[in-house]
Amino acid sequence: MKKIHFKVVALSLIGLLVFTSLPAQSREISKSGEVYQTVKEGVVTIVSSVGHGSGFLVDEKGLIVTNSHVVNEISGDIRVRFGQDQIVKGVVVKNDRDADVAIIYVNLDNVKSKPVLPLFTPSAGDELVVVGEKIIAIGSPLEWETLEKTLTEGVAGKYENNIIRHDARINPGNSGGPLLNYDGQVIGINTFTPVDNTGSGVPSAVSIGKAVPLIQEAQLALPLMKKPSSELLPDISRISFPINKFLQEGGASLPKSILPYHIDSSYFSIDIKTPPLGYKQLLISEERLLKNRKKRAEKKGFSLSDDELASKNVIKFYQYTKPVVLISAIPNPKLTTGSMIFNTISFIGAAGLTAASMGAGAPLMAVPFLMGKHEVKKDFLQMTLHSKDNVSICEPFSTGKAIYNPVYANFTNYYYEELIDKSYIGVYEFDSKCFETALPLELVIGTEGDEKSLRITVSESIKKSIVRDFKPYWEYVALLEKAKAATEPTSPRFLASPVTTEEAKTIPNSPDYLKKYTEP
Repeated sequence: MKKIHFKVVALSLIGLLVFTSLPAQSREISKSGEVYQTVKEGVVTIVSSVGHGSGFLVDEKGLIVTNSHVVNEISGDIRVRFGQDQIVKGVVVKNDRDADVAIIYVNLDNVKSKPVLPLFTPSAGDELVVVGEKIIAIGSPLEWETLEKTLTEGVAGKYENNIIRHDARINPGNSGGPLLNYDGQVIGINTFTPVDNTGSGVPSAVSIGKAVPLIQEAQLALPLMKKPSSELLPDISRISFPINKFLQEGGASLPKSILPYHIDSSYFSIDIKTPPLGYKQLLISEERLLKNRKKRAEKKGFSLSDDELASKNVIKFYQYTKPVVLISAIPNPKLTTGSMIFNTISFIGAAGLTAASMGAGAPLMAVPFLMGKHEVKKDFLQMTLHSKDNVSICEPFSTGKAIYNPVYANFTNYYYEELIDKSYIGVYEFDSKCFETALPLELVIGTEGDEKSLRITVSESIKKSIVRDFKPYWEYVALLEKAKAATEPTSPRFLASPVTTEEAKTIPNSPDYLKKYTEP
């Protein structure tokens, strides 16, 4: 009995030793993941004035393929983003609207990693893609800041008329990105085709064969083209604005006013927002919305869950963590010339009737009918931030245009008001440091069809407000940089001295930030 017991114990120990000595099971990378790692540096995000899309490098001299609709005529400024701090300006050199294919030319001199994606050329008798074949899509859908170069996979469902239907998930922003086979070769250019106003769409791709002639034409034309600038454009910091820090402080460091920093001018209204200001507006609107409900809760003895509070919901305040100064130039509609003439005649007529019945100089008795048709007088084209001596202060992070198309009409016995028009709102993002200057600043707005730009002064009070809003953020970033330097003693430091114990105590209690930026 003892021998059997001894053997059982011995075998158990041996088993335990064998089990504990076995290596942990390795994580398995899929074939699509392997392809992604090979080609991802050659996939780009294309940011224009009216949105963003994706693209991919096809020539070592700097040719990029994308969709035509990503770089349409109103796109304006085109920025090609290879990765963090790797952004260059792009120039459209070929554009086939019918095929929905465009070629962009960029200067790669300062781009660190720039692999060219191979294009698949089927042999005679072979198909570009076979129904049921596994495929890979890479692009920057929806919010590219968080979903840049996202991988999805699926199978080809149909190939007909140079269009590949597939089930790899794509969304707005994927347009222009590569569709690849499992050999890492591009077989198509993804395009998101919406089918209704719910955001649903059909994943599809234009055959890469439609792009080949345009690529060849662009390659032949390159020697005759002026090379785009190699200068790297500014990029938004990877360190988010710590709105959660304000939550912990109860919002004490938020702006006192909820009004946007506003500038009125003849043709445009300028709204300037910072993350703290936007979050303060959220808090105030939430307080107004829940005012009566809170009263009922206090009276009837129930409590409100934090789930009801957008200000405490990380997902909902995501938009307030982007460390940028957002400047919007909104058109100021004015009376049409016809309305002004009509109103003048109407007043003269009313005055004439009054004079005829009451005598000259009598108070106006007849009520004139007024015409209030309005229109946009100047259409937004572009905006820059200059000092008053016309020196450019800094390049914006992004240059956007949003459609402005108000439609309303109002009719009474004495007045008709109408605004039916279409124009654009300028939506630009700037570095907050641009406003930390003693130089007088101006926004210079160019308008379509006009040689002379509009110059709008940025007041000292607005500059001070922006600096006040961002000062806690700048201090926060400095502390994180010191903390990072302290954990990497052999690496070049961000600052001259490591973070001290006392300084470490002042770093906001934000595990997510600290984990990302202070771990070795």
